Amino acid sequence: MEENLYYIHQMGSQELGSADKNDGKSQRGKYIYLSKGLIDFFPKLASNIMNDEAGIFLVPTWESTPVKILTTLKYHNQKHSVEDYSGKNPRDEFRLYLNEEDGLSSKFKVGDFVVLQSLSHSGGLYTYGISCIKPEDENYGFLKELLKKYSTKVRKNHILYKKTLNFIRIPSINKDTEILVSRHFKKWFEKNVKQKKKDDEVRSIKIAGKFFNQSSFRKEVLKAYEGKCAVTHQAIEYNDLTNIQSCHIMPKSMKGPYLPSNGIAMCRDIHYAFDNGFLTIGDDYKIIIAKEIEGSDFYKKYNGRKLFIPKDNFYKPNKSFLEFRPKGDCPWRADAAA
Repeated sequence: MEENLYYIHQMGSQELGSADKNDGKSQRGKYIYLSKGLIDFFPKLASNIMNDEAGIFLVPTWESTPVKILTTLKYHNQKHSVEDYSGKNPRDEFRLYLNEEDGLSSKFKVGDFVVLQSLSHSGGLYTYGISCIKPEDENYGFLKELLKKYSTKVRKNHILYKKTLNFIRIPSINKDTEILVSRHFKKWFEKNVKQKKKDDEVRSIKIAGKFFNQSSFRKEVLKAYEGKCAVTHQAIEYNDLTNIQSCHIMPKSMKGPYLPSNGIAMCRDIHYAFDNGFLTIGDDYKIIIAKEIEGSDFYKKYNGRKLFIPKDNFYKPNKSFLEFRPKGDCPWRADAAA
């Protein structure tokens, strides 16, 4: 991809759930249909993997405070991936799905222009600015003329434009920019971690984990546990100060990912007990206190207690990571084990 490269597309009725034909109510999910002739603008997807997907970040340019929406690009490829397909119309199309929870779905109307700008694609992480240009915008006519001039019968209503569009805002993002995880990304992740082969599960976890860093890991874990300790379900807070920390289940020293399901929110003393093997967690999410301190008040208070876990499966402690933690080996430290 090149600098100042824009994907410009005028939204149609079918993409927006045919809401214009149904009293404004969508009959199905909303998406951006992407031209196969211009698909090199996006991450490469395989034609021989059924409905292959790739995670990408979208950054809405209309937000005053930048936010990175983690969603997926999907290739509906029955035409290529299914032998002897018996259906009437095997699909062969790329879609970028829009979500209600992140505001993208409600932003676009039929006839609006969507402008996607490549912001970065380092390390396999593709990030795009997304803009919505409506008919009342002074630049709407200019985009309409561009589409008329450069689109073809094959790529109708889709063009790549290489000159700078000064009216398209470039959002300022960094490693601390807030992430919103879309339901499409969560669905993709949940489907891929439930693999029969362990290697496939590990590969999916590794791919998903690259979208998070130390900053976003902390924010996502604290958000998932509502800012409270998963063991005590309490917190000490004052202004922006808190005693709650985002604890790695599989430590970074042993290549544990920054994936939120590799984290648990814990207060400082519980975090210490967890890191040193005084406390661990069973597959049933029950707390196990080391037998070495069986007679202590700490043991009596917490042993066998059920961990408070998020309702959203994406944030629940992944059992593959929990298996890494020893049961009843105290004291224990990951750095010593490494």
